[in-house]
Amino acid sequence: MQIYVMNGDGSGVARLTNSGANDDFPRWSPNGTGILFQSDRDNPFSGNYDIYVMNADGSGVARLTSDANDDSAASWSPDGTKIAFQSLRNGTNYQVYSMNADGSNQVNLTNTSSSDGEPSWSPDGTKIEFTSDRAYAGFKNIYVMNGDGTGQQRITFSSGEIQDTQPAWSPDGTRIAFVSTRDSTTESWQETDDDGNYITKSKLNINKEVYVMNADGSGQTRLTNEPANDDAPSWSPDGSKIVFRSDRERDCCDPTAQVWVMNADGSGLINLSTSGNSDYSASWTYGGVIDTPFGGGTRENQPPVANPGGPYNSQTGQVIQLNGSGSFDPNGTITNTLGTLVTERQARVWLSITNTMPPASIQCPWQLQTTMAIQRPRRDLLLWIRSLFLSKLISTNSQITPP
Repeated sequence: MQIYVMNGDGSGVARLTNSGANDDFPRWSPNGTGILFQSDRDNPFSGNYDIYVMNADGSGVARLTSDANDDSAASWSPDGTKIAFQSLRNGTNYQVYSMNADGSNQVNLTNTSSSDGEPSWSPDGTKIEFTSDRAYAGFKNIYVMNGDGTGQQRITFSSGEIQDTQPAWSPDGTRIAFVSTRDSTTESWQETDDDGNYITKSKLNINKEVYVMNADGSGQTRLTNEPANDDAPSWSPDGSKIVFRSDRERDCCDPTAQVWVMNADGSGLINLSTSGNSDYSASWTYGGVIDTPFGGGTRENQPPVANPGGPYNSQTGQVIQLNGSGSFDPNGTITNTLGTLVTERQARVWLSITNTMPPASIQCPWQLQTTMAIQRPRRDLLLWIRSLFLSKLISTNSQITPP
């Protein structure tokens, strides 16, 4: 297995790795300059994976994990500073770990005796969804937790011999694509033994299908409907399409894994890779390009998410602490955030928050929600998120319109 890139329409295929080992599960960095992947290149005898990163053109490969056990299924945080992954280093079951983008500070987040894996970071960086068999040993459901491992909650409730796996957040954080075997079928038949007695036998035909649900687990909807296996979903940057792997039958050749794309409602299916090779594990970049072990590009200018916190309550002359730590830029590093506060006279007061976005102080006699902007160094461009409203702290609770 090797990693390739291709355009979003399947054209422009180019090879990125040439290791002679198995290079798999590529994932673009948020700013489009690097690619995470897993490889057994340093474990030729055990076949265990470690996690690596390389430049977008395949150069500068660096190893991030070096444990003797398997480390795999890595996922970037939206600001590119952290990586979540699954590891077998604690024993016989996978656990979800996080580490810094350079491989340092590797920490177990789930800390259970069950099998926890397949982490996926939410677009705002506050949550991680993952799979676990803690409810039914050997059969996984989807869970969500805070980025530090606290607050673990189950959001799918399949029972019996059903697997809900491979969760993937939509770009706006409102939906989750995932894979389920709930549509598998059981085939039964009868045979006779040497004495002429009938023996009933059965076989479970595993059928993986792509589903979508709301971020809280509600509204679970089937998107694919194919006797073959459809899995490994990945969202397009605008959330309108989903790329996935399918080994469905084709007129041209025997069934083999291919990269397909469909609309977010399951319509408009197109085979992108259209080859006789096995192509899978696609990851869509923000430039409308796909990277897979057969498929990348660079990210276009995506809107940032500005979160000023609040609302804030104050009396005249009191200092308010404004916290912009919830803001993030899906394209790369935030260099500056700006907040606007509007008083009754609609006089503007500006505050500047540094890279690490510590709280800033300002005097204000109002209950406020702020307008914030994010500035990117490479574009010198302010992208604005509109404020909701301002409320003056008086008995009439009148509303004030920002200028």
